[in-house]
Amino acid sequence: MLRSSLAILGLCLAASIAVYLLTDRPQPSAARFATGAAADTPGGALVVGVISTEPKDESGRLQILADYLARHLEGHGIRRGGVAVAANFEQMAELVRDGKVDLLVDSPFPIARLGELTGTRPILRRWKKSSADYRSYLVVLADSEIKSLGDLNGKMSAFEDPVSTFGYLLPKAALMAAGLNLVQYADPTAAVGADHVGYVFTRSDDTTLFWVRRGRAAIGATSDQDFREQLGDREAELRVIHETVSVPRQLVAHRPGLDPTLLAALTDVMVKMDADAEGRQVLEAFQKTSKFDALPPEAEASLALIAEYATLIGVGAP
Repeated sequence: MLRSSLAILGLCLAASIAVYLLTDRPQPSAARFATGAAADTPGGALVVGVISTEPKDESGRLQILADYLARHLEGHGIRRGGVAVAANFEQMAELVRDGKVDLLVDSPFPIARLGELTGTRPILRRWKKSSADYRSYLVVLADSEIKSLGDLNGKMSAFEDPVSTFGYLLPKAALMAAGLNLVQYADPTAAVGADHVGYVFTRSDDTTLFWVRRGRAAIGATSDQDFREQLGDREAELRVIHETVSVPRQLVAHRPGLDPTLLAALTDVMVKMDADAEGRQVLEAFQKTSKFDALPPEAEASLALIAEYATLIGVGAP
């Protein structure tokens, strides 16, 4: 009983904290957080931001990168690195407008949305686990009666979370483009009406695949890379019924008004990280990042497509 009460209390506390802003530099394990509205960022800080429902995990990963960048930008007035984690688009947009976030590292959907809200501009592409691009897979059990998107009415789908590009935006846009009506549910076991497709958020990619494998959802959305990595020798248990277009896996964007000289130096440091021993260690610690590189010409087209999809599904809406 006590354990259950503590778990509920923990969830309530997590839900009540909208934004975590890292206010100390040294190591993630020693970090202190200001809760509620973001605290004023002291001068000389380079603050890296991300949208996530897992602020503690994300802040630890980003702090390693922020510290590295700060150390290599001391000649440009940067004395420390900071991290801000927002729960949604609107909270991050407020931080960017207030000048409390300088750099964003996120998937194309949040980057495109924040570009519309604040004027942030992408500058680099992040290679994660040796992959620069990815696409969404819509998967079902191997022996499922579902053969195509047209068979999904009356079925429950599993998406990752409302800000995920491959786990929500791309697959939901694909279903809507196929003429399907989607309705969100809180309970994956709920009966779904025959005239629409139900969906629930699982909050993690591995949970999405687990729910499909166990029959809690008829269809799940995942990335092509996660499908291969997480299933391994169980890949034959699921079948891909639809693949979306390929888009950049993650992007780096900067806030409007960032000093051009600092921006040029920052870009130079990031693209050279994989050629530096310390930089490679930081990249590996940052969720197995391989490198950052310049945006390819097709990236602009991908972002334009993402913006169209966001409009189709209702930008920022679940």
